[in-house]
Formats: sequence, structure tokens, C-alpha cells
Amino acid sequence: MKRIWPFLICLSVFLTYAPAGLADEASPSPPLRAPRAHAADALNIGWVRLLNPLNNEEIDTVAGQGGYRVRVRIDNNGGETINGLVIVQVRNGAGATAGGGGRVLSCVAVSSGITAAGAVVSADCVLPGGVSGEVYVDVFVWSGWDAQTPLAAPWQNTSFTVTN
Repeated sequence: MKRIWPFLICLSVFLTYAPAGLADEASPSPPLRAPRAHAADALNIGWVRLLNPLNNEEIDTVAGQGGYRVRVRIDNNGGETINGLVIVQVRNGAGATAGGGGRVLSCVAVSSGITAAGAVVSADCVLPGGVSGEVYVDVFVWSGWDAQTPLAAPWQNTSFTVTN
């Protein structure tokens, strides 16, 4: 009996979390939406910058199928470290506006403790083929994937143009 418990625990964890990692390419996920309320503005998104990943210079256009870096400054409004999930979502396509819509091109999440001094988070991305026009960058800070309690107002003020 002692030997079977570790196996059963591992199997239980695997069966719980394995389906979450499956992706359905035929029906992409809809864009994340900004939840209506946030937890007393515990954190603040200070700025979002679009950078060339080779030299970290700010850019406002990206070549088709090109790479880019999104750098985010998170300010902590309290005196204690706050655990948060910083989500960078990039959208484009029919219906995409600064406030939402379109299809998700990439979504990167970083779970981190945001110290009293704040934090800077970066995500390197590459545009898929066939993307043109305006691309929108959203940043969310949540308590985690499960509760999705917002810890800061969402940032939806950054966009860039795809050049061919």
C-alpha cells in the first residue's frame, strides 16, 4: 500500500492538469477580457514598451513574421511583496480594437512576487505569418489563473503596425 500512494498522487495531479495544456488549433481561444473590478489597485501598470529584441530600442512597427519584445513596468502601491500573474496578450484581426476583440496572436504569463520596489517583466514574441495592419497589446495583472482577481487596472493603450 505504501508504494501505491505516490503513484496515485502523481496520477491524480496529472489527470487534473493535463487537459489544461492541450491546445485546439482549429478553434483558437477568444481574447482575454478585462474583469470589471480590481482589488483596490494593489498594483499599477506603470508603462508598456515595445522593443527591438536585438538592441532594446523602442519601436512602433514590426516586420511581418518578425520578433519583438514587450516590456512592462509593474508598480507596487503597498509596502509588501504581492504575488501576481502578469499576462501579456497580443491581438489582431477582424474586430480588434484598443478595447478588445480580434484573435490572439500570443499570450505570455509570468507569475512573480512584485516587491515593494516594483518589477519589470519582459516577453519576447514572434509574429505568425499572414498578420497585417494594427496589432494591439493588452497587459493584465491577476492574482492567478484560478481566481483571476485583478490586482491592477488593465493596460490596453499600446499598439503597433505590421510592415511587409
